[in-house]
Amino acid sequence: MLAGNGKTVSSKPQTTMRCGKNNMRPAQGAGVASAVATLSGRSTQGVDIRSVQKGLLRQGVFLGSDDRLKELSLI
Repeated sequence: MLAGNGKTVSSKPQTTMRCGKNNMRPAQGAGVASAVATLSGRSTQGVDIRSVQKGLLRQGVFLGSDDRLKELSLI
């Protein structure tokens, strides 16, 4: 599993801090996908995406509006 490493450069420290959380999201998704794959005995390529999405929601990651999550049967 490989997650991109986002970088942000700014002369304003508050801007760097504000963008930092967005740079962590791909790694968080990769971590959840790896955990789901390990627990299910599958490869990361064969992981159940809905399980990954539900894991991210449990961690408080925003994946869309409540209406959209209902459409996707995630809530």
